Amino acid sequence: MASDLFRLPAWADRTRDRPARRPPDLLHGLEDWPQPLQGLALALQQVALQSVYWLLPGLAATAYGLGPEGAMGMICLCLVATAVGGVLHGLWKGPVGSGYALPNVPTPVMLGSYLAAASAGISFAAAGATLTVAALLVLALFLAVPRLLGLIPAELSGVVVFMIGVSLLPRALDLALRSGGRMPQGQSLLLMLGIVGLMVVAVILRWPLSRFAVILGGAVGCGLALALTEGSDGSQKFLAAAPWFALPRPVLPDFTGITPGLLLVTVVGCLCCLPSWLGDLLTFQRTLDAGWTRPDPAPLRRGVVAGLLSMALSGLFGGFGAGTSSACVGLAVSTRSLSRVITFIGSGILLLLACSPKLVALFVLMPGPVAAAMVAFVGCFMLAGGTALMTARVLDPRRTCCVGMGLAAGLMALARPDLFLAYMPQALVSPVTLSFCTAFLLHLLTLPMVKRRTSATVALEARSFDAFVQEMAGLWALRRATADTISHALLELAEILMARGLEKATLRASFSDGLVRVTIMHEGPVLPTPSMRPRAEDLAGSAAAQESFAMWLAAREAVECHRRSRNGVSSVTLEFRD
Repeated sequence: MASDLFRLPAWADRTRDRPARRPPDLLHGLEDWPQPLQGLALALQQVALQSVYWLLPGLAATAYGLGPEGAMGMICLCLVATAVGGVLHGLWKGPVGSGYALPNVPTPVMLGSYLAAASAGISFAAAGATLTVAALLVLALFLAVPRLLGLIPAELSGVVVFMIGVSLLPRALDLALRSGGRMPQGQSLLLMLGIVGLMVVAVILRWPLSRFAVILGGAVGCGLALALTEGSDGSQKFLAAAPWFALPRPVLPDFTGITPGLLLVTVVGCLCCLPSWLGDLLTFQRTLDAGWTRPDPAPLRRGVVAGLLSMALSGLFGGFGAGTSSACVGLAVSTRSLSRVITFIGSGILLLLACSPKLVALFVLMPGPVAAAMVAFVGCFMLAGGTALMTARVLDPRRTCCVGMGLAAGLMALARPDLFLAYMPQALVSPVTLSFCTAFLLHLLTLPMVKRRTSATVALEARSFDAFVQEMAGLWALRRATADTISHALLELAEILMARGLEKATLRASFSDGLVRVTIMHEGPVLPTPSMRPRAEDLAGSAAAQESFAMWLAAREAVECHRRSRNGVSSVTLEFRD
């Protein structure tokens, strides 16, 4: 019993991950090692894109009244947090990390929490402590409720990814006009469009430098921006004053300054990060596998654990809060380079930059139109990726309403946020957060309306089980592959029960939102847990080893497997995605 108590959940076993079929046009897969110069250039491209989000900790520093040096110190701490987050996501062994190449950025969702803390007079150290506690609370909730991610279908993740892309476009326009008066607005917009056009042409025509389209556009754009601007806006003095080398100074958390109100806002912010991370993970997973038809939940769960641990670590040393970068995922999809080595190289670059404020200043002082072109370029790919996720399966009327209302709420928040601020906390009034909350609540409220159930007491023989599954598949229009998988799983369970001397069992099944849940109820002790490492020798071993092996055969294609026993009646519940 003690070994079962401390046993890792099934999703922590990486041997159960669904094998991916490599797309024919993929340049760098997960395990591939790019050429050193290629890997460095691709990593620099990601870092250039990540630098756009370094404005967020700068805004938080401004809210706290910190000067330029304080803002630079906060950005350097953010670089450490984003580097650690990228490494945690890329881990290919153990229960933490999806194994995917997911660079991190300072997450916009946490900006509302820090601004609320600053307006309430709560110190930055207390805000970091609040972030750590909130991330750990959400992690405990995630581990205690295994079906938490199962409640977020792919189309809702698509809503989040799509709204992230939509939210990037106004930010791109703001960046394009951020020239300090040194360049006319019309000229700034034309420069931004020209850089975007250069990137698009490079990708479409598959130029030799198409994988480095962002670097190519950035280099050309910086040159043109310098040629078109005149005068000085103080950037040279700021750059000259920044030191070449200085270790980041962590801001130790102040747990005594945590307030219930700020903790609640931060917990909500962490929860709202989950669909964004899930959307990034699904986009990456879908691009990585040419035969993708449905999500593989195990990497998604490990990715969420990595994200929440990264959040908690960020708060411990004042790193603002880091999350996966949808823009970098869009960049990886556009360049067809998905190697985790690129992310590890990028994390190393970020750690080096964190120790060199002068180099950080170079990225911070990037011309507005150039940064805007980078954001707009990847925003287009996020719009396409979100659309693909929303339409990954047929949208029935209920799903259409959930998706449509979520998009409508997000677009209204983008157009008139002031109308929502009078009734909602600032942390919730963002296009991404509000669109997800609307779609998710509507999804939960309407889910019972389409839930279907059936049950029967059958003899423990193949004919009875096949008849039950075929009738269920016909009534609910299940895919043939799903019905065959359920039938095989039930037959494996029936063999265990027949070996115990039982003659009949009760079957219960329900179907809701693409999830089939089948329960087999029987008398006697509960069936064992599926074997974590099945071996052929188990078939000739003890009865317990044979049952564990058969349970593995039954549950290997299931999304979840739950066992319970009450009042002498035991049950096994298997969940399958249709």
